[in-house]
Amino acid sequence: MNIVLTFHQARPRYSRDLCMRSTRHEAIPKLPSSADRGSILTGELAKLKREKRASDFAIATLFTLAIASSFWADQVAKDDLYTEFKAEAAGVVAHLQRKIDGYEKTLLATTGLFNSSDEVTRDEFHKFFESIRLEANVPGIAGIAYVKRLPAADKVTYLEWMKQQFAGMDWAPSLKIYPRSDNDESFVFTFVEPIHGNKEVIGFDAGTDDARMEAIHRAAKKNGLVVSQAT
Repeated sequence: MNIVLTFHQARPRYSRDLCMRSTRHEAIPKLPSSADRGSILTGELAKLKREKRASDFAIATLFTLAIASSFWADQVAKDDLYTEFKAEAAGVVAHLQRKIDGYEKTLLATTGLFNSSDEVTRDEFHKFFESIRLEANVPGIAGIAYVKRLPAADKVTYLEWMKQQFAGMDWAPSLKIYPRSDNDESFVFTFVEPIHGNKEVIGFDAGTDDARMEAIHRAAKKNGLVVSQAT
């Protein structure tokens, strides 16, 4: 590079510069001829071009590596998010499955209560509810109810029996099976626990609710647990 820079100066300056640099050596070098200077310039230009190509290649390589690295980092981040999402989703599904299993066990236990007796009274149903500690063991359930299927002709007699079951409660005399319907049979909410917050459902005829009836028919056909539509 020193030679190239020197040739950009006027000849007197060139000779002085060269001599000054050469005072460190034993002999002063001979000045190159015009042809030699041209060859030197050509060689230096070729060298510069090679260096530029090498530099361009290096820059292009670094740019490619940067893109690849960015893509790889982005892909790793996406993979990590997907793995985390799958783990959280699996946890939610497992949690819901445990809750559903708890609901099913509670319903099976209640079925066992009624299968073991010709007639379950309201007092027996209340004691059963207290024994299973529903709110503590199966959180999330608003209540558990017994629905009686009966012919339309038996509704009056059954309503009187219901009033006797809740005798002593100030609202028992006003109990009724509602809403009125001309259906051949009714599905009456007879007992419910806890009563607090659920009392209004006692006497309701689920046979007048299409969503509940659809679930009742599916449960009877399946002889198992089903979920009704929101009502």
